[in-house]
Amino acid sequence: MSLFWKNLENARKTAQRERKDIEKECNLANNAFTQGIKRGSSPSVDLAYQLAKAVGATMEELVAGEKGAEYVRRIVRNDPLAIQVPDRIFPIVNSLLLLEDSQLTGIRANAEALAKAKKGKQTKIDGTDRQKKATG
Repeated sequence: MSLFWKNLENARKTAQRERKDIEKECNLANNAFTQGIKRGSSPSVDLAYQLAKAVGATMEELVAGEKGAEYVRRIVRNDPLAIQVPDRIFPIVNSLLLLEDSQLTGIRANAEALAKAKKGKQTKIDGTDRQKKATG
């Protein structure tokens, strides 16, 4: 069972809610909980938000657990003790929080490749600019 579904199940029990009632409230098929748990994958951000709201929890608590949620809240609130997340990438960070470690491996490799390619282009441009200034 993924951390998300485990935390959702705990929050559901704490809220004393039945799975079928939450499925109905969130317009989900019957047994959506069971299927999510079996698949072990996290739901979309939209669905995670609906589920969190239905059990009276935050998305951060469902994604990261209670201890992890405090860290995530510090990021969200731009706490100077936590990582500063620019607004332009905040939606991406929120989506990444829902993924399992195994899913993040490929995304990390792609992000590193894109960053390396961009850095290479910047170096090339800077080098060209310097040569033009020196000769011209």
